[in-house]
Amino acid sequence: MNIKGVICPLRDFFFPSICMSCGQITENEDRLCENCRENLNFIDKNKRCKLCGMEKPDCDCAKHIYYFERAVCVFFNQKPAKDIIYRYKLGAKSFYSKRIADYMVKVFNEEYSDIDFDAVVPVPTSFRSSNKRGFDHTYLLAKEISGKTGIPLYKNVLGVKVFKPSQHKSNYKHRFSNVKNKYYFKKKIDFNNVLLIDDIKTTGATLNACSRELMLAGARHIFCLTALGGSKRNSHEKNIR
Repeated sequence: MNIKGVICPLRDFFFPSICMSCGQITENEDRLCENCRENLNFIDKNKRCKLCGMEKPDCDCAKHIYYFERAVCVFFNQKPAKDIIYRYKLGAKSFYSKRIADYMVKVFNEEYSDIDFDAVVPVPTSFRSSNKRGFDHTYLLAKEISGKTGIPLYKNVLGVKVFKPSQHKSNYKHRFSNVKNKYYFKKKIDFNNVLLIDDIKTTGATLNACSRELMLAGARHIFCLTALGGSKRNSHEKNIR
């Protein structure tokens, strides 16, 4: 008797695949039900700003000086993509990192195929946050992206202090001041092109602060990739980061 032929149906019966966004049972391999898949709101690559990665009216490049050279976001910070990230990082669904990374790598291949990257670096997560969730969500995304692209992963380049308030509790005005001196580089590096990974870009304050530290550490060019991008059209919704 084929043991696998018995175990797999039993596993699927007792532990059915559920949609990463809405939680409904689905048989789709990408773990998205038809409704959530059809309503994923991708950021149009033909309309996004070449610097901050956002469509108008979300572009705020005129208000800031960025240390990164380009940021690319996959989805708007709206349902159902927003719910995927909520369930991933707040619901201890660490295995979602593989599926989320698939979307990120697809956009990476479209946007950054002309760049020879030396390193993938995750935005650091505090020990308190990682311990509370049971895993480091940005590291897992960076690890998956590294494995799928072949770019070496460097986890311990950046560090984060814990005395600052969480970004999701700060309004737009305070986000840039909030991250001042929050991040720091832990060692010197000698990389030409670095891919900086985070789950969400709201104002770009976190990515900017980390990019600055990477440059101080020795990186020459920093490019960013996130799953979600902030959206003013839904500014009444609570952002995660």
